[in-house]
Amino acid sequence: MGDILGFGWSFSKSILELSVRPSSFLGVIDDPADSLPSRLLVRNPRRDPGRDRDILRLWAKAGKEATPHPLICHAVDTASVAFRLFDLLLGPTIRAELITAFGDFEGSGDRDENARRWVAVLCGLHDLGKASPAFQALRLDLAVRLHQDDPVTRSALHRAAEKWHGRRVEAPHGWLTQLHLSRALTAAGAPHSVVEAVAHGLGGHHGLIPDGSRRRATEHSIQDHGGKSWALRVDELVDRLIELCELSGWESRPWPSARIGVAGAVGLAGLASVSDWIASDSTNFEWAGTGIDLVDYAKTVDGLAAKAIDRLDWTSWTPPADTRFSALFPGTPADPTVPRPVQTAAEELLEDVTGPGLFVVEAPTGEGKTKLAFQVAAGLVRRLSLSGMYMGMPTRATGNQVFDELDDLISSHQAGLRLRLLHGAAEQYLKARGKPVESSSRQPVRPAGVGEDHPEEDLAEVRDWFAGKRGIIVPVGTGTVDQALMAAIRSRHVFVRLAGLSNKVLIIDEVHGYDVHTSTLLDRLLQWAGRLGVPVILMSATLPSVRKGELIRAWRAGRLNLPIEAVSSVEPGAAYPELTWADHAGVRTWSDADTAASHRVSELNGNRIITVDLTALAGDDVAARAEWLLDEIEKADGIAVMHNLVRRVAETRDALLRALHRRGSTRFDIDDLITITGRLTIAERAEIEARLKDRFGRGRRPARPTIVIGTQVLEQGLDLSFDLVVSDLAPIDSLVQRAGRIRRHEAHGTEPLRVRLVITGATVEPTGVELPAYTSLVYPRLLLLRTWLLLADRPDIRCPEDLRELVDRLYDDEFVLDVPEGWATTWREAGAAVARRRADDRRRSEILRLPMPHNPKAFQRLTWQPTAANQTRKKGRPDDSR
Repeated sequence: MGDILGFGWSFSKSILELSVRPSSFLGVIDDPADSLPSRLLVRNPRRDPGRDRDILRLWAKAGKEATPHPLICHAVDTASVAFRLFDLLLGPTIRAELITAFGDFEGSGDRDENARRWVAVLCGLHDLGKASPAFQALRLDLAVRLHQDDPVTRSALHRAAEKWHGRRVEAPHGWLTQLHLSRALTAAGAPHSVVEAVAHGLGGHHGLIPDGSRRRATEHSIQDHGGKSWALRVDELVDRLIELCELSGWESRPWPSARIGVAGAVGLAGLASVSDWIASDSTNFEWAGTGIDLVDYAKTVDGLAAKAIDRLDWTSWTPPADTRFSALFPGTPADPTVPRPVQTAAEELLEDVTGPGLFVVEAPTGEGKTKLAFQVAAGLVRRLSLSGMYMGMPTRATGNQVFDELDDLISSHQAGLRLRLLHGAAEQYLKARGKPVESSSRQPVRPAGVGEDHPEEDLAEVRDWFAGKRGIIVPVGTGTVDQALMAAIRSRHVFVRLAGLSNKVLIIDEVHGYDVHTSTLLDRLLQWAGRLGVPVILMSATLPSVRKGELIRAWRAGRLNLPIEAVSSVEPGAAYPELTWADHAGVRTWSDADTAASHRVSELNGNRIITVDLTALAGDDVAARAEWLLDEIEKADGIAVMHNLVRRVAETRDALLRALHRRGSTRFDIDDLITITGRLTIAERAEIEARLKDRFGRGRRPARPTIVIGTQVLEQGLDLSFDLVVSDLAPIDSLVQRAGRIRRHEAHGTEPLRVRLVITGATVEPTGVELPAYTSLVYPRLLLLRTWLLLADRPDIRCPEDLRELVDRLYDDEFVLDVPEGWATTWREAGAAVARRRADDRRRSEILRLPMPHNPKAFQRLTWQPTAANQTRKKGRPDDSR
């Protein structure tokens, strides 16, 4: 092979050329792993005690203990875990790229099995850089004792220790792994894509892929990597791992013909990191010491790996064979579930789908979009052989609600499978609801001895990957959309997030409601989802046609491996509700079937007329608002007041209490006033939601007249029905959502159901509409001005017939409205403000987000100039209602 590192070393040519036996990988075991079709390590690997004795001197895990875990043992551990995670963690597109790259490496046998084994071995080589003076000297006392009969090695260890005096070294072991693998692959004739995926990806297993300057600095740090004599130790370790796995020699493999795309590179890097973390937990793999028989140890590792993964409780979702809505949600014999039109249409539209795509669901509130998404996800998981799904909701509260709705449902279809709740406050919520508190794994993974010489590694952060805060790698979960959006931000271990999404259906709700910053990140996430073959379901009650087209183009661009500009635009449609399926071949819709709008919604949501009252509560006199509410509650059982700001909730509540104290009421009492905002504690929120559901949930009526005052939390998620809704001015799509809480459970036959939405807090002046202070921090003023003009021109909104047109007119800057002459200055200033805001938000998110996946340097730049991954929102946390 020649002089790979410039000082005379190469991988050995003495590897035994053994035939592959797909039915075995690691030794004979008597545990659940025996039921699996294959194992990584062989039953009877060749014994070589003298050679193994030298290899075992290199430690990988030690901490402050006297008994270390040898590097070769950790390599075997990690490879065995990776072998078993291959199908569970990695999606079909990633697996296909890796099978294309390594499936023919053995010349015979099953291509899938050969690829899985070679990928596992490569993951096992992630810590090659620990075979270096710089790393071994981190425990100088231990290393000197292990090499007590080798004065040359002891001298190198002392020099390395003196150089750094216990500080982190200049060339961390991940960088040295990259150096060894890069040179070996180059010498073997591997193309650049393989060098980048294997060497750079495995070298970045502590979160950051080494860039060019780091690679050059590492190559010149001879005192750290040790030169020729230490390179020979690396040579021996690689050879021995390949022998234990009964694979053919490194040099004789067809490296020149291998090709790995960016999907395969992401998958390999993500698999190596997760496998390393699991293998680094001494609960799973007890530190073996150096006096062991390596072959005997290897025979036990398959069983240990199987048990380690079993402890995670990462069960793949296996939906039932019949994924029709009526089969998944049968109801009871006395009250069978009747599918809504949109749910039946989804079955028909997707019945011949055989590959990934983007599915956009546009339907009114109350049409069962959450269950529809679950139904479609079940079908896609089954057809595409995926491992699960992730449902990302706009807030923690809506994520909690979906968890409550689907948790028991999932476990009822598949015993032992649990839906995991993923957000920063998941544990508190589960405790408040009296539910079992589970991390994303049944037994928390606690890696040890990880990244001692890597300044970027944080053990607490690593452990969070297996908890509710960063559990996107779990097969089936729900939580906030932020968990998915973090996969679009250049950050440490972002390839783990991408790999974790690759084997799932990704569901994102309320996709119309995100600002420019979050939407820009979403666009890039969709590009990567397309490239990785991740099916995506987007849900919205009111999605502008232009925005819908942008989302579709983003996913298709990723799938076609093209820039967005090269993908054809999507023609806007007038139909609503609508279902749209987009994949590599094109776009098709429910409206292609030419179904009338009135036949597209259920009886409860069809034939409704929303009368928007702009005059009853004109202005912002809080005392007058309180008096008006007390008058109205004499005639109604339930009124909801939805404010845009938390402080306005408090103002209206206090004014109501004063008015009630002053005038009294025969029907309404202080105990009948309920307030809810996003700033409540989880326990407080749970108690109030229970009260609301008891009074206003499906099939319920309040025993006493009740006024509920809240923020946008009343607009999303909760299935509540009021007689009247009062709302601050908001964009039309939000107002329609709020009006969807009026008499939503009431059947009305063939006659139109008229509901009343009263606008408060807006004062019409000759120069425009004056709004409460700080409203523009929530909604751009221009959108509110446009909304006012649209509503003034059309106070009655027919649902669903008028929704598409109104929403498109609101968000289409090219649609010219008849602006009053006196509004000119206000209109111009509002337009300039929204343009600045959009530009600033877009610029900020573009600085954070990943490169486009079609970029030839996309993989290398995943962690270039990394930033914090929690910047998915412009400001505030997912429940921030201001």
